[in-house]
Amino acid sequence: MIKSLRLSRGVLEYEFARKRVKNINLRVRADGSVYVSAPKSVPIKAVEGFIRSKTDFIFDAIERTKGFDEPQYEAGDRVCIFGAQYTVMIVSGSKNKAEISDGRLVLALKDPSDAEMRVKTAKRFLDMTARRELAAALNRVFPLFTRYNIEYPTLYFRSAKTRWGSCCAAKKRVMLNTRLIAYPLCAAEYVAAHELAHLIEQNHSAAFYSVLSSVMPDYKIRRALLKG
Repeated sequence: MIKSLRLSRGVLEYEFARKRVKNINLRVRADGSVYVSAPKSVPIKAVEGFIRSKTDFIFDAIERTKGFDEPQYEAGDRVCIFGAQYTVMIVSGSKNKAEISDGRLVLALKDPSDAEMRVKTAKRFLDMTARRELAAALNRVFPLFTRYNIEYPTLYFRSAKTRWGSCCAAKKRVMLNTRLIAYPLCAAEYVAAHELAHLIEQNHSAAFYSVLSSVMPDYKIRRALLKG
């Protein structure tokens, strides 16, 4: 569950879960996202009070993560694209473009020394690749839901740090995160199935997981790839 809380240093968006734990736990992940878990018996106001007491720690930790997860796509760097590793190769070209060739992510640049354009060209190509493959993943998964007679949703994309996908059942909309490009396609298919299942069950109840497991029995294995 994604929640937000206004703190003295700004609005904090965080992932929240109720678990069989004794204490409230808070973690700032390497990508800057915040995860909070708490026992079922602890009121949400107490959870928010705990978060407020950690305001400086949270924002200082988020600040330290900035810049560390932004690749520069320099020659020789390795880039993961849906489970496959590619080596970045920089070449001169008549226009700025990128392509996959012989196990390489080839960046053809009018000025190979232009670092800003190098990053921009790589990101544009990877974003287009992610959108294309994620749309294809949704297309592959959707027929598994035939028995549930749901409508094909409107698909849109985001590059988000806090969740891999989302679903608005009322508007029949599904979001898939373009950052899934860093994981195998089977993991992206799991996220697509997860969000389609929310068109049927708008929660994470036993009924929801019954739907998900009926269309994707190995969903736990696929989900684990996103946590590794």
